[in-house]
Amino acid sequence: MKEKSISLFILIMAVVFLPINVSLSQTLQDEGGFVILKSSQKKNGVVSFNPSKSPGEVVFLDPLTSAVTTYSTTELEGFGTDSGLYFIENINIAKNQFTQILFQGDISLYAVGKNLLLELKNNELLELVNPEGDRNKIIKNLGTLSFVTTGQCNPTTKVALKSFVYKEENLIQLLEQFHKCENSPYNKYYYNYKLAVINILFGVGLNASGISDGQGSSSPIEISSSKTISPSLTFGLSASNIIRIPKKYFADILFSYNSYEKELMSRTIDQTNLYIGSINYKLSTLESAFILNYNLIKNDNHQTYFGVGVQHSYNFIDQDFSLVNTELSMTNEIIVREITWHEIKKSTISPVAKIGYRKQLTPKNQLVTELNVSRVFSSENILLSTMSSTYHRLNGRLLLGITF
Repeated sequence: MKEKSISLFILIMAVVFLPINVSLSQTLQDEGGFVILKSSQKKNGVVSFNPSKSPGEVVFLDPLTSAVTTYSTTELEGFGTDSGLYFIENINIAKNQFTQILFQGDISLYAVGKNLLLELKNNELLELVNPEGDRNKIIKNLGTLSFVTTGQCNPTTKVALKSFVYKEENLIQLLEQFHKCENSPYNKYYYNYKLAVINILFGVGLNASGISDGQGSSSPIEISSSKTISPSLTFGLSASNIIRIPKKYFADILFSYNSYEKELMSRTIDQTNLYIGSINYKLSTLESAFILNYNLIKNDNHQTYFGVGVQHSYNFIDQDFSLVNTELSMTNEIIVREITWHEIKKSTISPVAKIGYRKQLTPKNQLVTELNVSRVFSSENILLSTMSSTYHRLNGRLLLGITF
């Protein structure tokens, strides 16, 4: 039941990072963006803005120099994000504060808290109160918009009042229709925000695996095995710029496959007999993992990070032979039997950690190098005669891949 829950969680995380609309009046934390100085110079970098604490200040990180600068309204024409948001000082609305502008033209639209403001050519401000589902307030707001766009280009005449959905992008669309009809210049700063920027990751690698930490009876079972280094294939999704999460974090959802053949020997002794087990088997493993990563260093060309997460593994075992030699100490006889003495769990859940480096090849492609390590507890059981032991498995993977 636990394994199913983890697998379901990983699947949900895989589909949750899809485009959705979110409120525009939000705190910005480590967003890719830009600032425009009073000299009209534009500087690209990372912006952070908290309108509830410091409405007149924006923190800017220059990725080239790693310098952090706090700018005020007296130093900037405005600032924005790569995804489309834009903030300026409008002294007609609030002096010494940055205000989010959604649409700029003969009729402009601003977001102020939960409400919206229309600004006319003569600087007159008309408030559109957040209706919070109240249909009468929605009709009143549309009436205000209809009043300021009176004439042949009035876009509200084609709106079905009973079904109109009151949200920023729909209001922007009406203003855009009006300005197009009037042949008036305009700019719009609304966008459809994605929960995250998604890249596909594909990679090949080498896996190494070993058994350790024998536990069980007072006379532990000794084991020896062949080296297990095998190729692997990895496919997955890498999600960065995740909404409401600091941009130093990003997440990976990975699916991997590897297969190898192994020889395993075991040995134990009781008061009368010596038991030696030998087995040949092929183990194929399908893994799914969710890993949250933290960027230690990130700029336009390089990215160094580490991550931790959870991994679900499903094992397919193809056993060649399984023998136990029993040497009877009293008679020196050797009895050979073909029995199953080694068991690998088909389904396991384990913690996983990794360190990685990514180099930007093109705006959309990165070269990925990672070292992944996972620890599978109680992954295998050995039973020889009445002696039993439980073993843990340590897995390592060196991955070389590319994102696109």
